[in-house]
Amino acid sequence: MNEMEAKVLEIEKKIDQLLEQSVAAATMKEIKTMDSMGRITIPKSFRKVLGIDGESVGMEISLQGEKIILKKLLTNEN
Repeated sequence: MNEMEAKVLEIEKKIDQLLEQSVAAATMKEIKTMDSMGRITIPKSFRKVLGIDGESVGMEISLQGEKIILKKLLTNEN
């Protein structure tokens, strides 16, 4: 292996590490309890990331298998 190939491999490894870190940072989990009315609060940290902290916003709710998916609607979709 020549010097150029070694540098390419080193760069590829660094890119892989950065991608793994960004995926890990993007994954946020928190356990919440649903009340008897079916309500669950969305954590403030999640709302901050989505840019919906302190405001009313439309949300799309869908069911995919055993997952409930919440999606922030764009302002022109409200």
